[in-house]
Amino acid sequence: MTDWVLYNNGLPAQTPVVFMQNHYCEGKVRVAGSRGVHEAPVMESSSVVAAFTANKLKINLGVQCEADTIRFTDNSAVLCMGAQYQWTFEAGQANTLTEETVFVVYDSPGYYDVSLTVTDADGNMDTVTWPDLIEVVDEPVGFPIAEDFNDEFPPEHWKLYNPEGGGTWEHGTVLADPSDRVAQFPNYWVNTSGETDLLIMPAQDFTDVDDPQLFFDVSYQTYAEYVDGLAVWFKTNPNDDWGVLYEKLGSELAVENNYTWFWYDEGGEILWRTDTVDLAPLAGENCVTLAFANIGGYGNHIWLDNVNLTTPDAVDIDQLADDKDILVYPNPAQEFVNIRIPSEWGVIQGAIYDSRGKLVAHEQLNTTARFDTQDLVSGLYNMVFTVEGRPIVKRILIQ
Repeated sequence: MTDWVLYNNGLPAQTPVVFMQNHYCEGKVRVAGSRGVHEAPVMESSSVVAAFTANKLKINLGVQCEADTIRFTDNSAVLCMGAQYQWTFEAGQANTLTEETVFVVYDSPGYYDVSLTVTDADGNMDTVTWPDLIEVVDEPVGFPIAEDFNDEFPPEHWKLYNPEGGGTWEHGTVLADPSDRVAQFPNYWVNTSGETDLLIMPAQDFTDVDDPQLFFDVSYQTYAEYVDGLAVWFKTNPNDDWGVLYEKLGSELAVENNYTWFWYDEGGEILWRTDTVDLAPLAGENCVTLAFANIGGYGNHIWLDNVNLTTPDAVDIDQLADDKDILVYPNPAQEFVNIRIPSEWGVIQGAIYDSRGKLVAHEQLNTTARFDTQDLVSGLYNMVFTVEGRPIVKRILIQ
């Protein structure tokens, strides 16, 4: 190392360095350590090496409301003062071809090359070309949606939103059946109070959907005095703020007599409840995005499964039971509703939800049952019967 020269202009004589960055754009070297952050000019400029980044490599033109724009950013080893940029996009329509950051729109399926040529103030240049870098597909992701979380996570076209970088929605396993996967939020392990953590569904076009409904299974048990919650958020424009369609906290979210614990023991019975959210107010909207929002309270895990975005008439996807076999009377009702189900079904879960998705009554049913409705406000309600893990919905009018 006899040809090495000590160069510490602007730097401390001695300090432990935990991070070093060569900032080519400004021609400086930066180091960070126990004595702070320091920088100094580099001894000599690097050769020009063209490079860039893209915020995504694949877009699907068939996903409703999804932006078909990709952001490309120069990341070259070049002194920025006096540098020139020349981009080339195969089939892409760019807002500019000569700036450091470029936004490009693609409107046809295919694989497309991207090139960048960078020239410094002295005329030195370099070109980088990535063949078939961008993939554009047109695979419609439409209504309805049925997701059991048994494959990849997040599911294709779903997204995680975790701006704080802490705990987030993750793939979990049902204790009684390791092959049955679920979406879970690990509230016992991480404290996300005040944070925004979303599991976002693919956006939908409800223009021709008269009565959209969201059904999902939830399993949760409160832990000590800690309160967690689950909400369903929505927006009808990508630039809008989120609105709230459904929200349950603590004991309201908890499933009665349920036993779920963070350490995955099997000391009790795991129970689920099917909740429903009436999306009728969103009917006719052409850009609807729904998201499950965890409301962290450092309490217990929340499990989510069997998410169905559909209509009441189509909820029984696998036709495991015929809704004609369920007799609900009188309808309209005033003081009570009688229920009669086939005896061969055994014991099933029955619940009544108001138009905002709030649970107002819940019972186990066996052949016959009666729900007291005299304290319910007049209006339309959804009666949800869970048969072999699938919900069947009956609508009733309370007068």
